[in-house]
Amino acid sequence: MLVKMGGQEITALRLPDFDPATINLTELSGDFYSPELNTTYTFVVESGKLISRHFRTGDVGLAPSKADVFSGDHWYFSHVEFIRDGNNKVTGCKVGSGRVSNLKFDKVIP
Repeated sequence: MLVKMGGQEITALRLPDFDPATINLTELSGDFYSPELNTTYTFVVESGKLISRHFRTGDVGLAPSKADVFSGDHWYFSHVEFIRDGNNKVTGCKVGSGRVSNLKFDKVIP
């Protein structure tokens, strides 16, 4: 695609198609703690789907939109992006909604 804007031309390359079946949901499961909220959400895999679980708010179903990025089915958990370290290990996630962005959760290592 060629984008012309402000007298400049920018070539945008097509991204490869995303295949949700390539995601290893198990590595995204576990407890994630937010020091800002002083609370923990637990991510579990049930029936092949990733779910965020909290004792106060219940379950939020998460659908993959691209690698490590999910859309939630509740307004307060509408965007989840998992964070990885240099060894490709999941170390946390960022959660966002209409009013909040990049609320950080650290993965709890047992």
